[in-house]
Amino acid sequence: INTLVDDIHGDLNGQGDCTVPQTIAAGASYSCAFSATVNGNAGDTETDTITAAGTDDDSNPISASGSATVTILDVLPAASLVLSASPQMIDEPGGLVQFTVIVDALGSPESLTLTQLTDAELGDLSGRGNCVVPQVIPASGSYQCQFDLTILGLAGDQVTRLVSARVEDDDGNSLSRDASVTIVFGGSDWGDAPDLGYPTSSLDDGARHTIVAGFFLGSSVDAEGDGQSDFDALGDDNDGNDDDDGVIFDSVLIPGATARLSVTASQVGMLDAWVDFDGDGSWDGAGEHVFTSQPLAPGANSLSFIVPGQIASNVVARFRYSSVGGLTANGPADDGEVEDYRLAVESVEIVPVPLGFATWLLMLIGVVGAGALVIRRSMI
Repeated sequence: INTLVDDIHGDLNGQGDCTVPQTIAAGASYSCAFSATVNGNAGDTETDTITAAGTDDDSNPISASGSATVTILDVLPAASLVLSASPQMIDEPGGLVQFTVIVDALGSPESLTLTQLTDAELGDLSGRGNCVVPQVIPASGSYQCQFDLTILGLAGDQVTRLVSARVEDDDGNSLSRDASVTIVFGGSDWGDAPDLGYPTSSLDDGARHTIVAGFFLGSSVDAEGDGQSDFDALGDDNDGNDDDDGVIFDSVLIPGATARLSVTASQVGMLDAWVDFDGDGSWDGAGEHVFTSQPLAPGANSLSFIVPGQIASNVVARFRYSSVGGLTANGPADDGEVEDYRLAVESVEIVPVPLGFATWLLMLIGVVGAGALVIRRSMI
């Protein structure tokens, strides 16, 4: 054979593994293959006819033809939807967040039309930001748009936005996709120990904890922009949200006695705590780190520590709760809460009593300092 011709794709010599001329022995055959692109819509067909021509050994002309039909099948649309937010973490009470929507036609062999783009709460997004629907998305292409929203919440809150997209191909086949993104309200909880040398504010690398939803002392935690120094350690409480409620003492501190307290935790965690027994404005004194990575269980935890025989009348304590423990009295922590307290102190004084008394005489005689009770204890 001298020629091999496709009525659509032309001369096949050199296409695929087809080559001519070819000599075919009696009773033998020749085969070759080639590839070609067939385009169309679902249901379309393409019929190719190939003609082979040549001569026999007597130079008589010969030819033969054969046909094959290709049918275009319907391919359902393929697409993905991605929703992102910037920023995805925001401090309370919130602010402006930009949302980005990307509709991707993936490996679709044909263009798709974006017919619907909606937010679960806002409804139709067409006209918000630079989002416009409908949109034609080229084969294997994508469409992207942005819109802004003000998102409000408290530290530890999470707000989830849900967006839906619907695309169609030219055969009327449709596909819907959903995507969501969660905005996390962050912020830090700071201490409120008095400005007497304690590391409370950012200038002193004050104690602060990144707020993590569901991880706190007591019943709640709130965020501050900085430490809230207050003489009575009430700065964090005077903002209208008293979250320093995780530590409760059974009584005032008594020198030389055991102090008993209850610490309420929301989850399993660790407690580091300090009491400034000598009242020098620092928690670095010997024996002042009363709890070191003390394990806490969810709920109320009964704890105790020994009070030194001599302590100041003004005693400030700091309690830091975290998932890992090992904290110092200052600096950051990745989760948990810090609570500062001014603690009441009783002083003990021995005075003589008349002979004849064979029992202890305990008499309250007055008040000394801020919330400090004076008790005289006597014996014969």
